[in-house]
Amino acid sequence: RAAVRVFYGAGEVVRQLPLGSQNAGLARFAWDGRDATGTELPPGTYRFAAAILPQAGQAERAIDTYAATRVTSVALSTDLASSRITTESGQDLRIAQIKAIQ
Repeated sequence: RAAVRVFYGAGEVVRQLPLGSQNAGLARFAWDGRDATGTELPPGTYRFAAAILPQAGQAERAIDTYAATRVTSVALSTDLASSRITTESGQDLRIAQIKAIQ
């Protein structure tokens, strides 16, 4: 069973999104901006972490997460490794950090 936790501030878990059983590969999820009680949360910086939840006698296992975002600019360099992408939130990413373009 997989789940995604939404964290705010200094690491406070504001919501856990159960994903159920998943096959290997990417699993999509959406968060509606609400906490576990259904209250809409204020704008801010939130962090996501996904995990395989433990079964009897097993430890929880963290899994990688990826977030989709719009790209507002691309700065290419002569050596591709130094190229940069800027997202609509102002995040500056190296090409090596991009996993897919759709």
